[in-house]
Formats: sequence, C-alpha cells, structure tokens
Amino acid sequence: MTTSWQCLVVIPAGPSTSVDSVLDALQLVLAPDGSDTTEILDGRSASMGDGDLLARQVVDGGSTGRRVVAFIDPITQSLAGVPLVRAADSVLLIVQIDSSDVESLSSTLSIVGADRVVGAVAVSASS
Repeated sequence: MTTSWQCLVVIPAGPSTSVDSVLDALQLVLAPDGSDTTEILDGRSASMGDGDLLARQVVDGGSTGRRVVAFIDPITQSLAGVPLVRAADSVLLIVQIDSSDVESLSSTLSIVGADRVVGAVAVSASS
C-alpha cells in the first residue's frame, strides 16, 4: 500500500468468495483519521455502463492525486469490472482458502494478467 499507485482493483477469484472482511479491513487501514486521500469504490453489482463510468471516475481521481481502491465482482461472472481493471495500476486477488475452484482463479489471472497482480488475500468460506 505504500508504493506509488493510483488505483488498485480488488477481485474475488471465485463466485462464492466474499470480500466483505477485506473491504472492512481496508476501510480501517486506509483512512483511520478520516482523510480523503484514498477513496474506496464499491463496484460490485455494477452494470456494463456503470463499469465504464467507474473507470472514468478512477482516471479522473488519479489526475487529482487521489488514490482509489475499487472492489468488483468476480471477473469470471461479470465483465462489468473489466474497464476498472484496465484503468487500474494493479490488482489484489481475494482467494477462498478451502476453494477447489482452480478454474476461476486461472481464468481471472488470464483476464487481468498475472503481472498486474500485486498480491492475494486468503479468506475463509465464512468471511
């Protein structure tokens, strides 16, 4: 989080992977003092049109020096997040610990590009 990035997209690797615990943790870590230098954008349940609009907001935010952490639905389930992924500097994957859905993880990596993934967070099925 301390490197020079403008937009980080958080993507669950599978359709049953919850990102709620990660969203809650990032909200606490990124703006504990209430500052607005980092915006958390919830792009889950976005339509294709919404995805384009959100990507433009990310680009505009970067030009003002603001950072954006955007959460989207699994890219294997909804392509609405693709514009956000393209606008982002990097991707953080959320992987369910006990998931055997290797195909979704592999597909996600091939869509976003493994070189753009800066890390992964493992969550339990109950998260």
